[in-house]
Amino acid sequence: MLSLIPFKKSNKIHLNFLYDLLKRKRFEISHTNLPTYNEHIEFVVNHPYRYWYIIEKLDKFIGSVYLTEQNIIGLNLYSETENDYIKTIELITKLHKPLPPIKSIRSKYFQVNVNPKNNVLINALESISMIHIQNTYILRKSL
Repeated sequence: MLSLIPFKKSNKIHLNFLYDLLKRKRFEISHTNLPTYNEHIEFVVNHPYRYWYIIEKLDKFIGSVYLTEQNIIGLNLYSETENDYIKTIELITKLHKPLPPIKSIRSKYFQVNVNPKNNVLINALESISMIHIQNTYILRKSL
């Protein structure tokens, strides 16, 4: 059984766990270089998320999930099982509803950004009838 523990920026165990989780992350989207521990702590303490949780399973932390002001669900799990992803999304969507839409800024639906190599998460999302709506590209160098 999974549970969501609200992230507490004053909790050293939470801070250390999130850094370890970031170090072990296999599929990057928003960062390419690992920040220092101090840089990470600065980000985490000033986090831009609407809600942020540590995911616990059988008395062990297995990941984190956050919800942004843009109705984006961010998932990062040690455990790479479809069921853990599905159960986490079920929990977060039972606890929270999407914010109202803002044209060109926020969808009226929850969204999940996924690295295209993360087949386990992609399969989990498809199994709960989430719809693939977009591919996103970045330009890392000048043309």
